[in-house]
Amino acid sequence: MSSLNRLFFLCALIFLNTIAIAQPVDVTNVVQNRTQLPKILADNCGRIAGGNEKSCRLKSATVETTSGLFRVVVSLEIRSRHVPTRGIVLYDNRSEIKISADVTPECLVKNLKMESNNDIYDLVLSIFESEAKDKISKAIAHC
Repeated sequence: MSSLNRLFFLCALIFLNTIAIAQPVDVTNVVQNRTQLPKILADNCGRIAGGNEKSCRLKSATVETTSGLFRVVVSLEIRSRHVPTRGIVLYDNRSEIKISADVTPECLVKNLKMESNNDIYDLVLSIFESEAKDKISKAIAHC
């Protein structure tokens, strides 16, 4: 995470902490335009989705304050689609992966959860859960 992204994230956390938000705040555009997440998704989409028309995108990102913590929820849409010739679709599947975590003001990650509406992705998430949690925790730790 670049120093500009860290500074922006820290300012957002301070701002959210001072206004005591009762409802989640949609930060999808901020995450889309000011972080590396879209690039990471694009770079890894081939490993996540299948087909010649696959796509991976940020669906939504929200932040809310609860009990001195920041609840961050990110939803990703993964589309596996294969069209071998014009007019013939072999498969077209959309799945959602939701990642939620509580982040302390000191940028420590607590209660990290990952889930999907797709059984295969749920299985993969459970297999690589500790590795994914470690990477997410390290990324947020630099806020």
